[in-house]
Amino acid sequence: MLLPGEHVGPGEVVSESSTTYVMGDEVYSSSVGELDKDGTKVVAKKNKSMLGNGMVVVGIVLIEADTYAVIGAIDGKGVVSEDGKLLVSNVSQGYLKSMRDALRIGDIVRAKVLKRESGSLYFTVSYPEYGVLKAFCTSCREPLELGAKEMLKCPSCGKVERRKVAKDYRSYEGINL
Repeated sequence: MLLPGEHVGPGEVVSESSTTYVMGDEVYSSSVGELDKDGTKVVAKKNKSMLGNGMVVVGIVLIEADTYAVIGAIDGKGVVSEDGKLLVSNVSQGYLKSMRDALRIGDIVRAKVLKRESGSLYFTVSYPEYGVLKAFCTSCREPLELGAKEMLKCPSCGKVERRKVAKDYRSYEGINL
């Protein structure tokens, strides 16, 4: 299973498509999916499931804007089963100016289903057990390490970033993310 931002392979082996992007000579996944049989392209995976109020999901941030983010809930097979909105008002119990201060595209998050309204799904991460489980540097895409006060630091380039992290950042259910 590949998540957005993960390295797929060199450009001479893997084909660029709507599910990938090229940076330098390397190809990266732009969607949740897996390599095809030949290992030359990423095939997007999306199955619909029905998530209900109060359910806890692990997902990936697909879109971020100032006032909301779209999170794709990942099922046990690593497939985006359904996506929904996380409004900036449902990120913390205090004031948050912009969603970009809490989440970034490609971050792995744990969220709770707040409600389903007119077919749309809404999440919350406003409690300590919810939030980012794994974050990636916005400059070099390396996993970030947790520092003080939810500040994250890139071990490769040294960039410091802020996220709304879950209390078990990078150690979800005993798995070292």
